[in-house]
Amino acid sequence: MTNSKVAPSENVIRESTVWWREKNVREDLAKNSFIIILNIAAILYMKINKIPLNELDCQIAYFFGRISHKVGLVIFIHILYSILPGIGHGRVLSH
Repeated sequence: MTNSKVAPSENVIRESTVWWREKNVREDLAKNSFIIILNIAAILYMKINKIPLNELDCQIAYFFGRISHKVGLVIFIHILYSILPGIGHGRVLSH
């Protein structure tokens, strides 16, 4: 038996309404918004000023884009593997 004075349903409602007030969430939203705006500005700048790109430049950009995307995926999977309980470090989930 517990001696809690707050009903569990009140905790759930309170936690679900404050997720956007956390500092990390606000920082992530600001960073992502800045990156999106910067990308849009760069694309518009290239279209307005008609910066020429030859085929070799496009192939090099495509190649490095694919490589960096795959490296990012590997890093994400590694981090996910290291934080999941029971999967990382050779442990097996038990019920």
